[in-house]
Amino acid sequence: MANRVIAQDFVIETVTLSLDTVQYADGDLLAAPQAIAGICEGGRGVILHSLSVLDKDDQGGSMEFLVTGSSVSFGTENAAYAIAQADAGAIQARVPIASADFADYGSFRYAQYGPAATGMGGILNATGSDLYIGAISRDTKTYTAAGIVLQLRFERS
Repeated sequence: MANRVIAQDFVIETVTLSLDTVQYADGDLLAAPQAIAGICEGGRGVILHSLSVLDKDDQGGSMEFLVTGSSVSFGTENAAYAIAQADAGAIQARVPIASADFADYGSFRYAQYGPAATGMGGILNATGSDLYIGAISRDTKTYTAAGIVLQLRFERS
């Protein structure tokens, strides 16, 4: 009898958030959900291993990321987030980043969450092949239009 082999495929996806350039309030929608295209090949699930945040604007503000398995509305950017209760089932992972999680490197800040952090390690599924990620401001900072870049590390099996 042959031994079973499970092949693992690690994928790094980069997402540059599309942001408003006016100051956010705590609880405002920082970025509407943006597609992580084709990550769930053939409808297979993935595991989110880590999420890195590059803050090119050197703000270091607290924020929260929500990953969904389908395209749902979180409301209007730079206004209070408004996720409808009917869409709550689409949320599959929540990754909070506190301002203290950022390391300051002079002209930018960087934060990374790994497997032990909230929201990591769960199997994420999409209704198609795309996942979506949106962000909620948990601070009162101002960013440039492309000032936050995410790197998400997924495992596909």
